[in-house]
Amino acid sequence: MACAWSVFYLYLDREIAGSLDKTTALVRPFLALFIGTLVAIPIELWVFQGRIDQELQRQYRQDNKQQLDAVHTEEAKLDQRRTDLEGVLTDLRKQDGDWAKILDSEAVGRAGLGRTGIAGAGPAFLNAQTQQASIRQQIRDIRHDLDEMNRSLPEERQRLETLYGREEVGKVTDFVTRYEALDKVVRSSNALYRLSWLITLALILVEMTPAVLKILTPRADYHHLVRAEIRENETRIDEISDRNYRLAMENPEVPRLSVAEKLAICKFGPVPNTSAFGKGYETKTQA
Repeated sequence: MACAWSVFYLYLDREIAGSLDKTTALVRPFLALFIGTLVAIPIELWVFQGRIDQELQRQYRQDNKQQLDAVHTEEAKLDQRRTDLEGVLTDLRKQDGDWAKILDSEAVGRAGLGRTGIAGAGPAFLNAQTQQASIRQQIRDIRHDLDEMNRSLPEERQRLETLYGREEVGKVTDFVTRYEALDKVVRSSNALYRLSWLITLALILVEMTPAVLKILTPRADYHHLVRAEIRENETRIDEISDRNYRLAMENPEVPRLSVAEKLAICKFGPVPNTSAFGKGYETKTQA
C-alpha cells in the first residue's frame, strides 16, 4: 500500500509540474489539506506514544475499578486474617512466658504479689501448670491454622485472580482506541494541542510544495514550443479528418489510411529541403 501510494504521489505531482496550465496546481492545496491531516495521525500517535499508553492504562483501571476493588478487598481480608493470627500467637506466647514465671516462683517459694511464697507443687503451682498447658495447646492450634493459611494463600490468590479474569474488561490497544486516547491526550493540555496543530500544518505545507513551486515558476520557451506544436497537430488532424471525410463520401469502398496513420507519416516522415523557408511548408513524402 505504501508503494502504491508513493507511485500515485509521483505521477500526480509529475502531472501538476509538467502541465502547461498553472490552474491545474489549484487542485493540489485541497488534496494537500486532506493528505496532510491524514498523515499527521500516525505521526502524532508516535510522538505522543508515552502519554497515550498512560491514558490507556488509566482507562483500563477505570473500566475495571469495581473488579479491582473487590480483589483488593478480598486480598486485604486474607492479609488481615493472617495478621490477626500472628497477633494472637504473639499474645499467647507472652502468656506462656508469664505462666512459666509463675511456675518458677511457686516452685522455689519466691514471695511476690499474688504468690503464696511456699515452695513446692501446691494448688497455685498446679493451677499455673494447667493454665500453661492450655496456653501451649492454643499456641499449637494457632500455629497449625497459620501454617495452613500460609500454604493455602497462593491458591486463594490464584482463585481471586481467576475470578477477576472472568469479569475483567479487556485492555484494547488497536488503532481506533489509540486514536481516541490521542484526542483525549491532546485536549488535556494546551501545549500538546498546539504541538498537534504544528505537526499537521507542517505536513500540509510540505504537501503543498509542488503546487507552490508550479505557481511561482515563471513560464519558459519550452511551454510556448509545446503549445505551438499542439496547435499545429490540432490543425493537421482537422485538415486530414476533413479530407478523409470527403474521400469517404466520394468513394467509401476504397481503403485509405486513417487520420492517425496520416498524422504519423506527416510528423515522422522525411522533410525535403528544396524550397526556401517562408514561401510555404513542403509536404512530407512517405519513407
